[in-house]
Amino acid sequence: MNGDIDVVGNGCLAPSTDWRCPSTFSRARNRNFDTLAESATVDVGLADQVVVSMFIEQTSRIAAGAGSGASLFHDGSSYHMYVVYQRGADRITIGKLDGSGDTEIASWSWLPRSDTIEFLIEIDKPSINIYANGTFIATHAMSAGEQAIFGSNTRFGMESDLDRRSRWAWFQVEELVP
Repeated sequence: MNGDIDVVGNGCLAPSTDWRCPSTFSRARNRNFDTLAESATVDVGLADQVVVSMFIEQTSRIAAGAGSGASLFHDGSSYHMYVVYQRGADRITIGKLDGSGDTEIASWSWLPRSDTIEFLIEIDKPSINIYANGTFIATHAMSAGEQAIFGSNTRFGMESDLDRRSRWAWFQVEELVP
């Protein structure tokens, strides 16, 4: 995926050894015990008023903090926010990775536990609205500090934390139309 171009000419950024696209899906190659999050992102040139959506057709069953979902405001190195479905914990989590480490911002119970999940994340800074399978989950208002660290980053994509089993059937980023 590293260097691949999307349908409108944006380049994808992912370490070539960490993501693969066999057949009709994408999957991270990180090991279940690896402490690092894996992200495959595309620079859409916008940091505000975007919609990130994806369908994960096979979710991880690992209980120990594993999850897959969306990478938000990625800086192209490691700093970013994320929204993941942790099937083993029956929750959806929003968090951030920055100079102080990996921090969970908030989490919400999510039932029923499912093999599939569809995320839709509307970003209209400072608000991040999270939907799962068509159900509104929550709004996170970015703090001034979060906006300073992440707010101008224009890369969005797929996120895999301690998980090499989840499979993305599709992922897209669109401009938010009010």
